[in-house]
Amino acid sequence: MAVYEYKALTKSGKNKKGIIDADSEETAKSKLREKNFYPVSLNKIKTSSTTGKSKNFLKKKIKSKEIALATRQISTLLSARFHLVAALEAVVSQIKSESLKRILTTIKDDVESGKSFAEALSNYPETFTSVYINMIKAAEAAGTLEIVMEKIADMMENSEKRKAKIQAALAYPVLMMFFGIIVLIILMTMIVPKIVAIFSDMNQQLPAITIMLIKISDFLKNFWWLMAVIILIIPWITRYLFKNEKTGYFMDSMIIKLPVFGDLKKKMITARFARILSSLVKYDVPILNSLNIVINIVENRIFKNALKIARKGVEQGDGLAYSIAKEKIFPDITTQMISVGEKSGNLEEMLSKIADIYENETENMIVTLTSLLEPLIIIFMAVVIGFIVFSICIPIFTMNQLIG
Repeated sequence: MAVYEYKALTKSGKNKKGIIDADSEETAKSKLREKNFYPVSLNKIKTSSTTGKSKNFLKKKIKSKEIALATRQISTLLSARFHLVAALEAVVSQIKSESLKRILTTIKDDVESGKSFAEALSNYPETFTSVYINMIKAAEAAGTLEIVMEKIADMMENSEKRKAKIQAALAYPVLMMFFGIIVLIILMTMIVPKIVAIFSDMNQQLPAITIMLIKISDFLKNFWWLMAVIILIIPWITRYLFKNEKTGYFMDSMIIKLPVFGDLKKKMITARFARILSSLVKYDVPILNSLNIVINIVENRIFKNALKIARKGVEQGDGLAYSIAKEKIFPDITTQMISVGEKSGNLEEMLSKIADIYENETENMIVTLTSLLEPLIIIFMAVVIGFIVFSICIPIFTMNQLIG
């Protein structure tokens, strides 16, 4: 069955566009007329079943919350005894994102033609992560697809909630800093030069602090464009340093050694490692395969290399806890709890508890740091404005004494 992208008119003359699957172009037109749509244009989309990959690839990134919602809907329909193809078809009709609608339509087409759901999903690695695909693969083998999809939806929704909470906590301090910097720039480039001009006309010897203020003001006024360029290229340089293998290893190493922020990064990585490994182990994905997936997801090279070495240890017959403990990169409590899980046969449960512990600690640390950021910004602004006021007031007091 082919997939078509259409543009049509409704009875009231409104434009309508979307996608539809049909055996032929004529069948597609008939389906549209049944919906009281009058086709204006109809273009066949090349699907993964014919090309091995979606040829009509949409570069627009699909949001994680859209995938989570679609996953939740598919899980609900499967629990209601819908066949997978019927569930996908029902969900496609409800989705607003054209990109996701197109991808799910081609996936439905692949499943209908005989491919497994995991195989169809694997054609879209930019949309569905290796964790997502492997959990679906394990679920299809075990016959628990609706349960696993519900678990995936839970994971994704919880991740989105944490992200939203962190963004909300950061919003006020960031806004405060932004407007504070704008006020300082206006002061230094527009107000200060006018006041300083009065001192210059009086040919009076100025204090060192006032001269420093004048030089800073002149620099900002004449080289504001240089400051703007530096601000713009810093993210690009940082991204390059992290992506480059040689500098990236050094940068990753430095980050986890930073006071406070290094500890936060370690906890975030540990929480992600434990949560993903727990989900994979729960649905009977072999431990070596699970470790491979986790290694591919962990971005920090120090942790990635430690996990690669630990995987070799597991492959040679050592326990997971012992192999990880040897690398001395994860917190002691993590290896201790994994060891208890292995001995008791409850590895998945222990990994889940580790994830809960570090997710909560990460969240609390971020909230604490953002609450501290606000007074720090106020103190910084007070110091800078105090410096400006003091630099201007000293020559004024000096002149008053001379006049007196």
